[in-house]
Amino acid sequence: SSEFNKIMDVIAWVNEQIDNSIYFVHLTEYTNNDLHEVISNYMYKNGIEYVFYDTLKTDVNNIGNYEELKKTATLLSELTQKFNIFIGASLQLLENTTSPINLTINDLSVSKNVKEVFDTLSLFKQIQRKNYSEYEYSDSDRFTDCKDLEDTDDPDVRYYVCVVDKNRAGAKPKLVFKL
Repeated sequence: SSEFNKIMDVIAWVNEQIDNSIYFVHLTEYTNNDLHEVISNYMYKNGIEYVFYDTLKTDVNNIGNYEELKKTATLLSELTQKFNIFIGASLQLLENTTSPINLTINDLSVSKNVKEVFDTLSLFKQIQRKNYSEYEYSDSDRFTDCKDLEDTDDPDVRYYVCVVDKNRAGAKPKLVFKL
């Protein structure tokens, strides 16, 4: 499609700009062994340090079996330790009415058993414009000077809440991002 060709042109441009330090791999049907092989090959051949996996799901042989999702997450965790690399993965939240500030692991539904494998789990959700008045933020963790979210007519300006649900390294803050 023309959209796909445009994406490929952007990828080619990005690769030229940063000397092939970003690689995009599109896998449609794969097993955990295939995933392991792809990441290992890029690690050994290209010395990658970061992997971003969108969207974490079970392998093709186990679609719908969410216990298998934990196996895929465990595989990724083992690769981070073996190669000393970062692997970030996205999961989709349930479509529900939980306010962004109150997100928990339960908002991942059937895939919530992956939490025990992760070192860090952050949940993101957009704040609806009509609810801006319910939120405020502080530039420091002392909360001495709290500010309201700025409302704007620009539809491209959005606010998101990030709830750190698990962090083996320490604190579990709630963060507001303006994009």
